[in-house]
Amino acid sequence: MTTVNIGIIGAGRIGLYPNPASDLVQLSWELPGAVKGGCRLSVVSAHGQLVSDLPIPPGTTSYALDVSNYPPGLYQLRLVADGQLVSAAKVVIE
Repeated sequence: MTTVNIGIIGAGRIGLYPNPASDLVQLSWELPGAVKGGCRLSVVSAHGQLVSDLPIPPGTTSYALDVSNYPPGLYQLRLVADGQLVSAAKVVIE
């Protein structure tokens, strides 16, 4: 068994709605004070394929993610700041 250590900073949380979604997913979050710059939002399919990797400007706390062209399925949303995972959430695309 191999263990992978993913650095996690703070206790950030991603809020999202609607879930399941078909057009837009509204995301909101609060970053820990340790985050110095912008962050990235990665969308990963249930098969582990990176679908999108979007830059998020510093100070941004919400984002409307267009999922209308995503195939139906389960996706993981990962918010990464300063090279470390801040939070993750799952969303179902119909």
